[in-house]
Amino acid sequence: MVASSLVHLEGVLSIPDGAAGQVAVAYDRMGDAESMLHNLNELADAFGKAGLATLSVNLLSPEDEELEKTTGFFRENIEVLHQRVLGITNWLIANEETRDMGKLTALSLNNAHDD
Repeated sequence: MVASSLVHLEGVLSIPDGAAGQVAVAYDRMGDAESMLHNLNELADAFGKAGLATLSVNLLSPEDEELEKTTGFFRENIEVLHQRVLGITNWLIANEETRDMGKLTALSLNNAHDD
């Protein structure tokens, strides 16, 4: 679990031996969750082979996903997601395993879904 602002988010941290940098990948599972998770695993593997640690984090908690399905709250309030990405990067900076790892790059993946 990754603390981001006032919410704890589901995340997976993968650190290859000798990692020289890190990538934070923020995503949501609102569309084809199975496809998104497969793509995230492939992305983490590719970054790992390049010597980069990867933190993949779902920006939405299960409760958030339900709220988004019924109201579209997060599509209308991007600032909330922005604050979560900042919280994720702060978590990496403060985390004992990653704080001295070097350059940090953040990516945001949108799992396209129908309205």
